[in-house]
Amino acid sequence: MVEQPQPEARGPAIREEDRPLWEALRRLVTVATQARPASARRMQVGPTDLDLLEQLAQGPLSPGDISRRLGITPPAATVAIQRLAERGHVAREADPADGRRALVRIRDTAHAELHQELAPMFEEVGEVIETLTPQEVSVVTGFLERIADALQSHADRPT
Repeated sequence: MVEQPQPEARGPAIREEDRPLWEALRRLVTVATQARPASARRMQVGPTDLDLLEQLAQGPLSPGDISRRLGITPPAATVAIQRLAERGHVAREADPADGRRALVRIRDTAHAELHQELAPMFEEVGEVIETLTPQEVSVVTGFLERIADALQSHADRPT
């Protein structure tokens, strides 16, 4: 069988002076994408479970809230909650405001394990941020917010 040449990948028209920025963004997205599963592997949980633990580190959530925040179906959220409960990472409890409703909270041991895994990364990023002037922080923050908005707009496009 003769291989057909692949069409050349086309991206946006990039000004030559912008190329280093595009490359830095590509590298950032790639490394960020690789970091999550690496953290999950070290914690011996799946990527969805890591996402769930990070959400619960901010406070207890209902299964419905978990489903919405993680962008997964309610049955998938239930399976993730059950998996983490069986490993002793989360606990289900009645909502004090509405006893008919369940809340899921991260256990202290899992919270400590999550902190131990992620703290070194956040400390390194913090050290880089501390090297910026207030004006640079403002510029970088605005830039990253606009990039995040563009990526969110792409994610929200209908299929």
